[in-house]
Amino acid sequence: LPTAFAENAKQVPAFTMRIDDNHSPADWLRIADIFERHGMKCSFAVVPAKLTDAQGACLRELASRGHVLMDHTPNHAFYTLTYHDKDAYAQAKGLPFVHEADDATMTLRFDPDVDEAHPKNRRFKAKVAGGVLTFLEKDAPRQMFYNFVRIPGVKGICGFTRKDGKMELLDFWRRPLKEKIDVESCDVLFYDQEALQPCDELLRELAKVSRERFDHFGLPRPRIWVRPGGWEPGIDWRRLERIYGREFGYIGADSSVCGVRGANRWTTGYDAMYFFDQGADITPEKLVGQIEEKIAAGRNHVTLSHMWCNKLPGKMGEYYEKAERFAKLIEDRKIPTLTMSGILEARFGEIGR
Repeated sequence: LPTAFAENAKQVPAFTMRIDDNHSPADWLRIADIFERHGMKCSFAVVPAKLTDAQGACLRELASRGHVLMDHTPNHAFYTLTYHDKDAYAQAKGLPFVHEADDATMTLRFDPDVDEAHPKNRRFKAKVAGGVLTFLEKDAPRQMFYNFVRIPGVKGICGFTRKDGKMELLDFWRRPLKEKIDVESCDVLFYDQEALQPCDELLRELAKVSRERFDHFGLPRPRIWVRPGGWEPGIDWRRLERIYGREFGYIGADSSVCGVRGANRWTTGYDAMYFFDQGADITPEKLVGQIEEKIAAGRNHVTLSHMWCNKLPGKMGEYYEKAERFAKLIEDRKIPTLTMSGILEARFGEIGR
């Protein structure tokens, strides 16, 4: 692989429209039609283990029309994996990092590699009452997308989330704890995301299952990995390059581990990201203004949509009206556009197919 570092990257002033997660074929086709009418292709980050036959057929059509399909991990998670083949599931159950197996759904949950002594881990005084965690120090961690702790006397790693102003403990896979926990004042180990990582063999299993599902639906094999969600710790880009790049032929990833953005093809590859559908106040005109500022500075960015419409009074009708205005503004103002793979290849060089 070519070197991944930013000193070899080119500035590529361009805009990319990215659509994350699985949606109905009708919605996928509608958004693709809108952008195609204005001379653009979209980049779709899909969750292959959850695809239906109808969705697979739709994605085949979109790929044939020049849209890019990306790997959003089989289950939209690093540490959960659902199988569709009984033999593959039975074989995977024997992997040494399997935490639990659900035979009814052929779903496995995995343990991370844990670095208890990582220099960025921190210890804080805390207490737990009724499964609610309270930090007792002024410099305690703020609420973040990922929150993982080890509590003395409690088995395994716990996560926590803020609910009604309280930090409610969960298990590592973000499920409610089976038992309420009460612990007097103690030293809680708060993990840095670098200290919790999937092992190489788990990444290999995830990549293999994604490839098999893409093959099953007759889709072009994915060449870009896109981090799912926000609650799981980010993956060290070196692991992604080693497994997804060298072994599975991916050209890059959007991992954004540890806040590193735009550093190389395995962290993001773009300079900024704006969210298309975060609320009614995010107008097409405002987004395009932000895009033009980046373009004028010689930079590129991604506009990300999950095709959410719950914050829009007009629901999906309003969403598509906004998308149409947005795409027309991009075309009218002659803003250059690229797909995710186009940006990675333009900035960091092409990797053989």
